[in-house]
Amino acid sequence: MNKLTKLFLLITVLIITGVFFKRYSFADTCGCSGDAYYCYECHQEQYDSYNTSMDCPNCDWCPADNGWIYTCCNYTVWDSDGCAPTCTSGCTPPACAPTYTTTNLGFGSKRLSCTDDCGDTESRTCYCYNCTAPNCPLDLSNTNLGFGTSTYRTSCTNLCNYTNYRTCYCKDCTLPVPSGTTLTNTGKQSTLASYRTTSCSRGTGCPDKTASLYCTRCTPPSCAPTYATTAQYSSSGVYLGSTNLTCNNTLASCGTESRTCYCYDCIQSCPAPLSATYQTTLPPASNLILDNFRQCTTGCGVARAEDCY
Repeated sequence: MNKLTKLFLLITVLIITGVFFKRYSFADTCGCSGDAYYCYECHQEQYDSYNTSMDCPNCDWCPADNGWIYTCCNYTVWDSDGCAPTCTSGCTPPACAPTYTTTNLGFGSKRLSCTDDCGDTESRTCYCYNCTAPNCPLDLSNTNLGFGTSTYRTSCTNLCNYTNYRTCYCKDCTLPVPSGTTLTNTGKQSTLASYRTTSCSRGTGCPDKTASLYCTRCTPPSCAPTYATTAQYSSSGVYLGSTNLTCNNTLASCGTESRTCYCYDCIQSCPAPLSATYQTTLPPASNLILDNFRQCTTGCGVARAEDCY
């Protein structure tokens, strides 16, 4: 068989095959799923005049039930950029002002965010202002008065969970002084502990103010004119004694106060014509001695006796 004959036979076979075995193609099927774009393409290959419907969108190679016709589908092709989004992308987070600031003041930060139609989140960083702690309670001061610092503080917490504290200061207070006592050191205190010290509160969380109490001391009667303030002696050198003048303090537990006074001589002068002194100008026989002619007891209880001549 020559080459020309072989070529003729080949052409004849191709023509017969084109008549009895046909390929039918169908347009691509495309669509969107979310933001993704997809397509699949199916075609039929048939033999003789038999035909079958497409077996799509399973997109698999699958023979028809008569064994002669084949429905052929390509696998799905996905293109993530091929389909317009079905949602609106992007949103604007809430502004910082006026609740927050864009300047970092050192009192914490907070993220303000929004979510767009596509489920994406946009956010911005904002910064908190400091909060103002409440005033101190009435028994304390907001300013330092010089009486110490209280352990009690007021506080506040801002929107960024930053806590600000206010220091509170102690106030002065007036010490109670019971009747019969004084804050001045008089050198004497009550024998009862409850009258030896006094205290008052300078405020919540402050140490108490304390001080010692002293007896208010009464003033004993004056020595004059009945008594002398110094020791007295008779002309013959006899000590004439002393006495204590007293007064009671307001508090019984503070006892009494006393003053030592000294008695004057109680001896009276000798009645005329007697003399209180020995007469040296007369002969001894002329002197009449009246022993203990004058007698008395001083106000201090000292017995006195003197002669007259």
